[in-house]
Amino acid sequence: MDIGSILRNHGIDIAKVGGDGGTVNTTILPTALQTTTDNQKVWDIPQGRFDNESDSMIVFHNTVYLEPTSYTLTGDAATGYTLTIPDAPDVTKEDNNVNILVFKNFAEVGSLISGTQLTDGSIALSKLGQDIQDFIKNGQAEIVDNLTTADKTKVLSASQGVVIKEELDKTLKNNFFNKDNMYFNLNNTFAVKQFNSHVFENDTTSELCEVVIPLSLTVTGIFKFTMVSSYANSDATGGAEILFHVGATEQGRLYHQTVDIVSMTTTFADNFYIKDAIVDTNYIKFGIIKRQRKNHLSVQMSYQTVIGNAWNVIANANVYNYPMSNVITLTEYPKQYSIAQSTPRTTNRNMDIFVSSETGSDVSGIGTKGKPYRTIQFAIDKLPQIIDHSITVYLEEGFYSESAVINGKVGRGRLNITSVNTGNRRATNISRVYVLNCQVKIGMYYLSLTGSSEGLVIDNCHYITVTGVDMYGAGSIGLYPKSSTVFLNSSGIWDKKTAVYADELSRVLLNSIVGKSNTNGITSAYGAEVIKSSVSMTSTNGDSQTTGGIIR
Repeated sequence: MDIGSILRNHGIDIAKVGGDGGTVNTTILPTALQTTTDNQKVWDIPQGRFDNESDSMIVFHNTVYLEPTSYTLTGDAATGYTLTIPDAPDVTKEDNNVNILVFKNFAEVGSLISGTQLTDGSIALSKLGQDIQDFIKNGQAEIVDNLTTADKTKVLSASQGVVIKEELDKTLKNNFFNKDNMYFNLNNTFAVKQFNSHVFENDTTSELCEVVIPLSLTVTGIFKFTMVSSYANSDATGGAEILFHVGATEQGRLYHQTVDIVSMTTTFADNFYIKDAIVDTNYIKFGIIKRQRKNHLSVQMSYQTVIGNAWNVIANANVYNYPMSNVITLTEYPKQYSIAQSTPRTTNRNMDIFVSSETGSDVSGIGTKGKPYRTIQFAIDKLPQIIDHSITVYLEEGFYSESAVINGKVGRGRLNITSVNTGNRRATNISRVYVLNCQVKIGMYYLSLTGSSEGLVIDNCHYITVTGVDMYGAGSIGLYPKSSTVFLNSSGIWDKKTAVYADELSRVLLNSIVGKSNTNGITSAYGAEVIKSSVSMTSTNGDSQTTGGIIR
């Protein structure tokens, strides 16, 4: 939000200080209100400082600009006013600072005047003395084009009004919009905090720059970090944009985290490494490691949520520096890339990729058994579009709370997704899987799909093999193939409204399939064909063929 927008929110229009003529002695009075107790929400404005009938006011809380709807004013000019901020966080009095700006003799938005010497809307007529008003109404005011003529019977030219506006913009920007920690609150759901330029201590060892947020509220949203490094070492300059999707309780339990490197310049990656977020009982911590070069680092953090007040979450965030005992190596902390940079178009060899929902990381992981990725989707997104080799994604035991999407893979090779525990298919649980528009062979093995809607959706795919996969939990459909060829083998489907719904010319082979407590068994529709072999599923309504579908 720019300065003009903030002023207009309070009924102030700097442009009207000098139109084609006319000005008054405008005054801006900054005042720090006194905080006397912890968790304070009500402040007294010194008597005589502010008059709600004629003045305007802007409020800052801990350097945060507050919308007029965020506070209330009571009282009058004779007895003094009281300022109440009902949503002020519960903090100590040292961390509860309120500052106000009182604007006196400023034109009000919508207050227009007319006169032979003044242009409509240049200043509020009520702000002028009666003798000046009489001069204006009678067309007797003389226009002057300087700021030195001390004569209250004259009016100021528009060009000098522009000069005053420029100076006011500079004053507001320098005094109130260049704080050490600048913060904006936009409609409670989005907040931005700009930190001081971070200065590292040495060029000999690595150092950890850590952004620390006190954890006093439930957090569920996206933290976006925009970072720029530009200093003496030109070969280590550049920047990065990182998204942390974080869900954590105020008790310090992390229940969700994914990280996306949206962009990162090569030179920035040469000198910096982005860590996973860390959540404990008191804080959320975001770490950036400087490998060696002592470049300054500028960090801006934003937080967006649909639950609670965004600025209450990040208002008290700070940056700390911790020297490390050595220089981190590329083996320990590999060079990082954005998704666009790190995804080749075609495979060039057979690959094994490892994923662990419990010990993996989508930031520091490299897809090996020792450093696995954290989410299935991240592993899939790292794969090329053209698969001409054998690719196997190994899933460690655990629960993967995600809807994994495999979309648009083609080629002469094969993509397999399998649990490392082939003896216990229910040790590896996924919410659901979508396989879409794939013209490469895909296999899924020894998994459980436990989502509340569809278990496995296959649409417009060439050849899909599913072995040892259980689909259970209340939901609409277990297996839902459309315009696809599917082989479901040695698997089970339970508690679905429809166990299998074959649609739109699909060809489905079911072999050694068990299951029960389904409302409908197998449905074949719109020319689909389902071939059963050793199928022993039970359902309330049995199987059905409709609109040319075949079951045999």
